Amino acid sequence: MFLSASDEDKKCFHVRKNRASGKFLFVEFEEIADVETARKFIGCKVFLPKKYLPQLSEGEYYWCDIIGLKVFTEEGKPLGIIQSIFATGSNDVYVCKGRNKEILLPAIADVILKIDIPGGKMTVRLLKGL
Repeated sequence: MFLSASDEDKKCFHVRKNRASGKFLFVEFEEIADVETARKFIGCKVFLPKKYLPQLSEGEYYWCDIIGLKVFTEEGKPLGIIQSIFATGSNDVYVCKGRNKEILLPAIADVILKIDIPGGKMTVRLLKGL
């Protein structure tokens, strides 16, 4: 597992033990022995192997699975690639970057028709105005 204050400065840590509780994952690292040392990592990004993440239900995905998918309309027209995701109050929004423009795709059933993680593809229906 890696902790990082920036993408260029990742430090490897070994997991001593971990446990999931709801949406939280509690992790104890071998290299962090006390609270004072742990405080230095407040606000850092955590990078971990998927084996530490809970199994998701059918139709649920981790953001890391969605980012990088190629996006196509239901007619098969390529739109671009999912570059990032951000959360809103009601749903996530997928940022699809194409050659000439960026499209914001709300992660709702009317727009996201199919997600094929093994195939690296997302099929969407564009709403008027997108």
